[in-house]
Amino acid sequence: MATLKELSKVQYAPKAGEQATLEQLNFGALQRIADASEKMAADRIKLENDLKFYKENYRLIVEENNRLLKSITGYKSWHTRLNNKIKALKNEKPASNKI
Repeated sequence: MATLKELSKVQYAPKAGEQATLEQLNFGALQRIADASEKMAADRIKLENDLKFYKENYRLIVEENNRLLKSITGYKSWHTRLNNKIKALKNEKPASNKI
């Protein structure tokens, strides 16, 4: 004879020698449904938290990327100005020392 554990897949069994009643089987089935629902809810909550985490990190990374791109642009501009000054200094004719 099948035990209540086998019939309802939970750790609940009738006393030795007794058969499981329909009420006990229904109770076991409802317990399994409740357990499955809680597990699904926990997975969904974890997924929602992960999504929130990744969205926030993505936003922070995009902001940092934009800041770094502006810094690179500024350094390129500074480099160009220095190169132009160097070229201007090289092209200057030295002043004569004649008195």
